[in-house]
Amino acid sequence: MRFADILGHEAVIARLQGEIARDRLAHVYLFWGPDGVGKKATALAMAQTLLCTDPVTAKGGSLPDACGKCKACHLVEAETHPDLHVVVKEMIRLYKPESKSKATTFAIDLVREAVIAKAGRRPMRADHRVFILDEAHLLGNDAANALLKVLEEPPPACRLILVAPTIEGFLPTVLSRVRQVPFSPLPRRIVADHLRERTEIGAEAASVIAAMTEGSIGGGLAWIADGVLDIRSELLGRLEALSKDNDLATADQFVVMVRNLAEQWRQQTPETGKSEAGRRAGMRLIALITWHYRDLLVLASGGRDELVASRDRLDDLKVAAARTTVADLQRRLLALAQADQRLALNANLDLTFQALATQLANPAAVADDSRPLKRAILA
Repeated sequence: MRFADILGHEAVIARLQGEIARDRLAHVYLFWGPDGVGKKATALAMAQTLLCTDPVTAKGGSLPDACGKCKACHLVEAETHPDLHVVVKEMIRLYKPESKSKATTFAIDLVREAVIAKAGRRPMRADHRVFILDEAHLLGNDAANALLKVLEEPPPACRLILVAPTIEGFLPTVLSRVRQVPFSPLPRRIVADHLRERTEIGAEAASVIAAMTEGSIGGGLAWIADGVLDIRSELLGRLEALSKDNDLATADQFVVMVRNLAEQWRQQTPETGKSEAGRRAGMRLIALITWHYRDLLVLASGGRDELVASRDRLDDLKVAAARTTVADLQRRLLALAQADQRLALNANLDLTFQALATQLANPAAVADDSRPLKRAILA
């Protein structure tokens, strides 16, 4: 992965290339921003540039990039370079074999073995030893405190890149010792074009997915792979026909759709637990429903057509928006947020969608009980 291969983020790339060119690199970086926008790819491009044996510069400029041709570049692309160490969340379970429950944070033993013990060693082939800690927000407090020694007294050749969706949850002592590099969502046009190149979906579908995943290439590819496009038309049809008379029947249909999605994912990734697959599928369905009502709210509020995600259904959405009110749409969106929070807390899938369908059919019944749910999530 070269800097030239990164889509968007021109200012971020130029900043990093400038720091490499001027030898002003920090020992520790924190790349943070929405999932799927290219943070890890940029970290790998930076590592490849630092480890490349024959770096190049942009035509007529002085900003360095990896050549992509030398042996070091090939090793980095295969993530087998001896001076590149990539730590990912899939390694978490390897350090908690005795635990019956799934571990969700990087254990101190993992951080000690994969980062701390190797950070002080001299590089084997290059001038740098680069560590990439993906999803670093999963660092447990013990692991983060253990990592502080590397942050406070980084070995000269060590370069550590933390990658995370947000800076929330990091210890202040960690944040004070890193150079932050924020990433923004990618423009929808870039995401849509990339989705069309990487998949077989058409221009309209690519535009819809790019809007719904809010500038995330990774998110867009995941939605397509998860089969979201396959259920979208049926789901929107169910919502348009939803009423107080058929809310429970609609809820049953929602659950069937969720279970079909979950089973599809489990066939693709057998290691995914039944409960986790169901929760994930349920939250995906809620996200789709949320975008539908968000589009209706845009139109009911007099918003511009360009702000609508489902532009391919614009005429139908305008008709539906004229039949509802802003207040009812806001209540429905609140009900969806509450259902999403309940699933995040592993609430019963059937009961969650029964309550949700009833509230969507009768928005006046929606009560603001989100505060205690938020407290439970943060506890």
